[in-house]
Amino acid sequence: MQSLRLLLLEDSPDDEHLILKTFARENIEVIHTCIDTRNGYSQALTKNQWDIIISDYKLPGFSGIEALDTLKATGLDIPFIMVSGTIGEVTAVEAMRAGADDYLMKDNLNRLVPVVERAIREAANRREKRQAEQEIHYQAYLLDNLDEGIISIDKQFVVKTWNQGAEKIFGLTATECTGRKLTEVLDIIFYGHDPQKEGFAVVQQVPTWKGEVSIITRNRRQHSVFLTIGRLDGFENFHQGFILICKDIEEIAQAQHKLIRSQAYIISAVENTADAIFALNLQHELIYFNSAYNQDFRATFGKDASTGLNLIELSGEKTRQILEANLQRVLRGEKFAYEHFVSRPDREQLTFEVSVSPIYGLEREIIGITYLHRDISEKRRVARQVQQLQSEILDNKLREQRIQAAALLQGQEQERTRLARELHDGLGQMLNVLKLNLFQQHAVPALLRSIDEVITEVKLINNNLMPLVLQDFGLEAGLQQMINQMQSSGKAEIYYFSNLKQERLEGKLEVSIYRVLQEALTNALKYANAGHISIQLTRQPDSLLIMVEDDGQGFDLAEVGQKQEKGYGLLNMRFRIEALNGRFHIDTRPGRGCVINIILPLISSRATEQLIS
Repeated sequence: MQSLRLLLLEDSPDDEHLILKTFARENIEVIHTCIDTRNGYSQALTKNQWDIIISDYKLPGFSGIEALDTLKATGLDIPFIMVSGTIGEVTAVEAMRAGADDYLMKDNLNRLVPVVERAIREAANRREKRQAEQEIHYQAYLLDNLDEGIISIDKQFVVKTWNQGAEKIFGLTATECTGRKLTEVLDIIFYGHDPQKEGFAVVQQVPTWKGEVSIITRNRRQHSVFLTIGRLDGFENFHQGFILICKDIEEIAQAQHKLIRSQAYIISAVENTADAIFALNLQHELIYFNSAYNQDFRATFGKDASTGLNLIELSGEKTRQILEANLQRVLRGEKFAYEHFVSRPDREQLTFEVSVSPIYGLEREIIGITYLHRDISEKRRVARQVQQLQSEILDNKLREQRIQAAALLQGQEQERTRLARELHDGLGQMLNVLKLNLFQQHAVPALLRSIDEVITEVKLINNNLMPLVLQDFGLEAGLQQMINQMQSSGKAEIYYFSNLKQERLEGKLEVSIYRVLQEALTNALKYANAGHISIQLTRQPDSLLIMVEDDGQGFDLAEVGQKQEKGYGLLNMRFRIEALNGRFHIDTRPGRGCVINIILPLISSRATEQLIS
C-alpha cells in the first residue's frame, strides 16, 4: 500500500498527528480529511471517495458507534476502524457487532498499518464477491429471458432446466417439463434420420451438433427450429448431460421475408430516383448502375452502360485522375462529397454534387465504390439569384441608412447654426449693450464681472454649436481655435499637423470633419485621461487622411459597443464618416491608448453637396 485516502474522525490534533505519523513511518502517502462534527462527517462521506475511515470512540456531539450507523445507512462499503484511548472490552465487542472492521488503542498503534491493509483487502474481497454474485444472477437472468429456448437434460434425458424462451416457443411451462424425460415432452425429428442416432449420438464424439429439425410438442403442435445440442461434461455440483438451444426459424423466415421486401423497395427507389447512382469495383469496372446513370452514360458516350465496362479506359485524362484520387480516399475508409462541372454544347454548364462512399464486404473489407451524382445546377442558379438579391437588399439598406444619417446630421448642423446665430446676434448683442450701460452708470464691479462671465459662457456655447471661425476662415482655423481652447485646460499636450495650407473644403464637409475631431478630442480628454494627443491631416490628390492618436488608458471596443450610452459618440463619428463614403477605423485596447484612422474621398463641391444632401 503506497497511498491512502483517509477520512479521520478525531477532535484531538495531537492524536491526528500521531495517526498520520504512524503511516508516515511506513512510507504511506496519506490524503486525509479530519472531521469532528456530525454534519461535516455526513457531507464528507458522499463528497469524496475514501479507502478507509478511522474514528475516535468519543466525539463532540456524537460517538463512533453513531458514525458507524451513519456509514451503514448510506450503503457504502468503506472499512471502519475504531481507535480510542478509553475503549473497554465490552465497548470493543459492541463496535465489532455494529460492523466495525477492527478496533485499536491509541497507546498501541503498532498494529494500525497491518489492520488497515487487512480491512482494505477484505473490503475489496467483499466487492469482488458481490460483483461475481451479481454477474451470476445477471447471466442467469439473461439465459432465462433469451428468445431462444434453453433446455438442459441429464444423461438419462431427464429435463433439468427449461427457460422462459422454451416456454414461449413450445407453449409448455417449466413446471410441466422439468423432472420428466425429454421424449415425454418433445418429439425431435432429425429430418430423415433416426432421432436416437442423430444429434445426441453425434454429440458423444464432438462437442456440439447443429441443424434444422422439426419438434412436435405433447399437444401435437409442430415447430421448425434451428437446434444446437451441446455436451455437458459436468463440474462441481452440475450434472452431466446435454444442453439444447432452440431458435424458432419461423421468426427468421419472417425477418428474411421482410429483408427481401425492404431490398425490393430499396432497389425500386434507387432505380426510379432522378439521381444517377452507380458502383465500381476496385478496378473501376461497373458492377451496378441505375436507369438515371444509364441516361447520363448514353448522353456522354453515345451508348448504353453495361456491367464490366471499365470507366478508366472510357474516360479522359482529367476524369481518370479524379477516379484514381477517389479510389485512394475510399481505400482509407473516407466518405466524401464534391462538386463536378460538366460542359455540354446543347445547354449551359451543369453542376453535379457527387457523393462517394466505400462498399464493404462481409469481413468489413473495402470491395468497391458507390457514386451518387445529383444535378444541382438549378439549385446553384437559384442560390446565386438569392445571393444577388440579398446583396442588393443589403446595399439598399446601407444606402438608406447613410441617407437617413446624413439627413439627421444635416438637420443637427442646421439647428446648431440657427441657435448659434440667434445667440450671437440676439442674446450676445443684448448682453454687450447691457454691459456698456452698466459701465456708463458706474455699476458695482462684481455685477460687471458676472455680466462678463455670462458673455464668456454664451460665446463658449455659441462656439460649440457652430464656431464662426470655422464658417468664416475654414477647417484649419476652426481646428486650431478648438485645440487652443482645449489645451488651455492644461490636461494634455495637443500636437497638430496639416498640409492643407489653408485650403477650403466644401462647407458641410468641413463641419463633419470638425465634429468628428471635436468628439475624438473630447473623448481623449474626458474619458481616456490622455497626456499627449496628436492630430494629423494629410491631403492626398483624391482623399484626406486623418489620424488621431493619444496615450490614454484605452478601452475595450467590443464592450463599449454593447453599452449604448457609452458608445453613442463613437457611433456618431462613424455615421458622419460613412455618410461621406469614408472609412473609419479604431485601434485601441485597455492600457494601450487609442488610434483613430479616417480616409475621406475628396470630390467636387457639387458632388459633395449632392452626397450630403
